[in-house]
This record gives sequence, structure tokens and C-alpha cells, in this order.
Amino acid sequence: MIAGVVIIVLFMVIPLIVGVIAATRAQSSSNDYFIQGRGMGSVATFFTVSATWWSAFAFLGSNASFYTEGPVYLTAVAWNILFGVLYFVVGKRIWYLGKRFDYVTPSDLLGDFFQSEKVRLIVGAIVVIFTIPYLQIQLTGGAYLIEVASGGLIPFWMAALMFYVVILIYVWVGGIRAIAWTDIIYGGILLFGLLYAGVYLSQIVGGPIAMFEQMQQFHPEHMVLPGPDGDAGYGMWVSLCFITAIGALMGPQLWLRMYSVKDGRIFNLMPFLLSIIAFCYVAPFSLAGRLYLKCLV
Repeated sequence: MIAGVVIIVLFMVIPLIVGVIAATRAQSSSNDYFIQGRGMGSVATFFTVSATWWSAFAFLGSNASFYTEGPVYLTAVAWNILFGVLYFVVGKRIWYLGKRFDYVTPSDLLGDFFQSEKVRLIVGAIVVIFTIPYLQIQLTGGAYLIEVASGGLIPFWMAALMFYVVILIYVWVGGIRAIAWTDIIYGGILLFGLLYAGVYLSQIVGGPIAMFEQMQQFHPEHMVLPGPDGDAGYGMWVSLCFITAIGALMGPQLWLRMYSVKDGRIFNLMPFLLSIIAFCYVAPFSLAGRLYLKCLV
């Protein structure tokens, strides 16, 4: 477990270093701090959007959902593709309006569009109120992973405090530039790590085809709607496809990334690039399948 602690420390130090380097590139303006002066390139845009889109639900909640609710996991492919399309269709328009009228927040755009200060205040309040539980979920997920990875050497409360302090420091000093650069590093690890894990886990039981054949043989209730508990039917399937993608797109953390893009042509690539990450769900699929089969032993 000492090796786990060393890796955790490295993961804590890297964002701090990135934050300091990003601070040297920063300009003393809110426009640069929050949206990188609208100069974010394609690589940073892809990885920071992907890493933001893949929050704690992706590497913690989705695995449990796939395991307990059966074939509803296939919606993960659909909502990734839909999210990419929406990011192109809606995001490009938000970027254009933001650049033309110098918007920085969702309340800027919506308040100006409806010519209403009341709308601006309501949107601002909604963003603040509902972002708090979102942030709390991320901190909880990160703290839990640190506790488990350290074998309990780092208790949950200390892990949460460490996680919070590191995020606070590198975001404070480097702004969204530090976030984007960090997302390139960790987004790449997450992307290729999940792909590798998916292939590795499925190969343990003879490959993806063999894995699903064994699941069909021993756990057929997990292969058909409405799932083993009878509550994951077509209604959940459809709602997950649409609500997950639309809800994520409306998050203020993604609006900032829409405003930050340097060139509108970058949005043309996003449906393709964001759809690619759907293949990374091979790992959660395989993990869930491996757990199904392990229960037989």
C-alpha cells in the first residue's frame, strides 16, 4: 500500500506544478482566468471537456449501475454520442454569442437574451446552488478513491481535505488554464487507462464475446430489459440517454469551456472526438461482467 500512497502523492503534486506554470502564462484579467482569454486549442478543449464530462459518476457510479441494473449500461454509448452532437450544435452557438457579446457566465447570456436582470439573478442563483452538490460529489468520489488506494492509510476525512486543498490551490493560481492543462494529463491517463482495463479484464475470461456468452448462460436477467430488479425498462433507457447528455451540457463548468474555445471550427470535431470516448466504457462493461462471473465461483 506504500506504493499506492506514493502514486497518490504524485497525483497531488502534478496539479500544483501545473498550476504554478499556468500562473506564469496568466494575465491579470477575469477573462483570462475564467475562459483563458478565449484562446483554448483543440487538444486542451477535447481533454478538458472529456475530463469534466467524466466526473465521479463515470469511474464510480456507472460501474455500480452497470452491475446492478443490467442492460441499461448500453445507454452509456448513446449518451456519449448525443452529448458530442449537442456540444457541436449548442456549444458552437454559445461560443459565438459569448465571443460577440463578451459573455463569461451562463447568466450573462440568458440575462442579456431575455433583457431581464431578474433572469440573470435567477440563473446565477441556480448555478451556485446546484453546483455545490456537484462539487461535493466530486470531492467525495476522489476522497473515497484515495482512501481505498492507500489501503486505509489515508482516512476519508484526510483524503477529502487533501483533495480539496490541492484543487483550491492550483485553480486559484492558474485558473481554467491550469485546469485544462491538468485535464490533458489526467484525461489522457483516464482515456487510455480505461481502454486498457477493458481489454485486460475481458481477456481474463476469454475475450468480450466469451464474457457475454457466459453472462448470457449464467445471468440472463442482466442481459435483457427491464434488468434483474425489473425497474430498468424502456423509460429509464430513454430518460438516461437524453437527460444525462442534456443535463451535463447545461452545467456551468461546460459553459466556461464553450466560451474558452479559440476557433469555432474546433466544435466541428467534437461530435467525433467525444463519441470516441464511448468505447472507453468497455472497461466498466468488462468490470461488471467480470464481477457477475466472479460471483459464480
